[in-house]
Amino acid sequence: MRSTTTAYGAQAVQVIETSAFLATPASNHFDASGGVYMIDVANPAAPRLVKQIIVPGTTRSLAAVDGRIHAGDSAGIIDVITLNP
Repeated sequence: MRSTTTAYGAQAVQVIETSAFLATPASNHFDASGGVYMIDVANPAAPRLVKQIIVPGTTRSLAAVDGRIHAGDSAGIIDVITLNP
């Protein structure tokens, strides 16, 4: 099965159940295209953008821990994103 979608310039990817999270660094603190993108991948042939979560800084890493996403940036700051069921 194959799919086509933008990669959103992702530097890291984590998956929780049927959601993929992509870390996309902003080019600067005023660039609204960066942060964490939540993609519904329940149907791999048709992934769907659910939400963009704006995270200050240049998000480059992700870790999924206990149903939360930890987003790390170039300043060494970790933002914790809690997922609502």
